Amino acid sequence: MTPAAEKVAVASLDLRLSITFLRPEQRASQTALHAVYLELHEVPREVRDPGVADVKLRWWEEEIGFLYSGKARHPLTQALQPYIPMLKGSDSLFRDLISGTRMDIAGAGFTHFEDVKRYCFRTSGALAELSALLGGAKTDEARLAARLLGNATCLADIASHGVAQAMGGRLLFASEDLKLHGVDKHINGESHGTGQVQALVRDYAGRAQAMADEASRAVGGRSPLSVWQVRSALALKRAHKQVRAGSGAAAEPVELHPLSALFTAWNAARR
Repeated sequence: MTPAAEKVAVASLDLRLSITFLRPEQRASQTALHAVYLELHEVPREVRDPGVADVKLRWWEEEIGFLYSGKARHPLTQALQPYIPMLKGSDSLFRDLISGTRMDIAGAGFTHFEDVKRYCFRTSGALAELSALLGGAKTDEARLAARLLGNATCLADIASHGVAQAMGGRLLFASEDLKLHGVDKHINGESHGTGQVQALVRDYAGRAQAMADEASRAVGGRSPLSVWQVRSALALKRAHKQVRAGSGAAAEPVELHPLSALFTAWNAARR
């Protein structure tokens, strides 16, 4: 098994299912891309010192330059190297992913929903666009749809896990949306199950669904966005399940049964 395949083999079920139904040649390129992404996003979990984390991310910024000049040094970027012609001119998207990692390290909150969307793009939307390019996306409409699916996936994840993360000290909901729903500027053990917090979760799940629907209208049926059609379908199913679970489960993110996740992924991949 290659280093990239090993990295993806222990990734989230959503990621593994999203590439399961691809043709072998497509699976190889998507595995290489997502392995690099996973390596980037392990930095905040592996390094506690922000200064050390910044040094590692600066190295990765340099590595992206080497990757695009045909001189990749890391085993994972070397695995991605053969596919770079398909990603020509898109090195800025990798730097967006690095910026998203920096946002995770900083852990700062968001004032406006536009800030949340910017975070979603830098953690998911940019990756979805790169994935679409590897899938053969040729038009601006397809690239935009990819961004929307990536953003929708991230936003649905916030709807599913945002309350638990807030109770752990990381608030991903925008301050203006907390105010809109009458939620105090903090979500804690006393407030997590209130109707206001549940309305906030329902609102974010609805916004995520609207983004995904907009992307679907833009690309129609089967498309180069297959990987992220699966990712978004799984994230949205989980978010809607979280909404139905109600206040009693707000602090404990719901998960999908593996068989339900497999069926959802299969159904999304065959559209």
